[in-house]
Amino acid sequence: MAAARLARQRRVFPLRVWGPGGVGLAAVRMKLPLIACSLSADGQKRRLSEWAELLGQASSGQEVEGGMRYVFPPFSELADRVRTLASAEQRCCPFLDFTVQDDADRVLMTVIAPPEGQDALHFVFAAAARR
Repeated sequence: MAAARLARQRRVFPLRVWGPGGVGLAAVRMKLPLIACSLSADGQKRRLSEWAELLGQASSGQEVEGGMRYVFPPFSELADRVRTLASAEQRCCPFLDFTVQDDADRVLMTVIAPPEGQDALHFVFAAAARR
């Protein structure tokens, strides 16, 4: 899996360090994937609201290994919203892995995160499902 391969890679990022001698650059080693969201604070609030509204329409939700799975009714407009929001979330939080499957009687969305991203995943998806 690509995420597992990325998790083993190390990248070096420059970091400005302020010290007695002034400002200098230091190298910081970070493991990938980075567990971060690229949205602003206001964007994150809007996105959490969107997830809460959408997950409120799920027929069911349950924890699965490494993430959460939700079942939605098979309405085409709802299926489109699930795909659109999952795609948008994937862009701002690339450590999340989404799968959306639909058939005649349901739309199934699964979201998985690496071990380092479990807190973020549960904050967004488990919390949104409870609202």
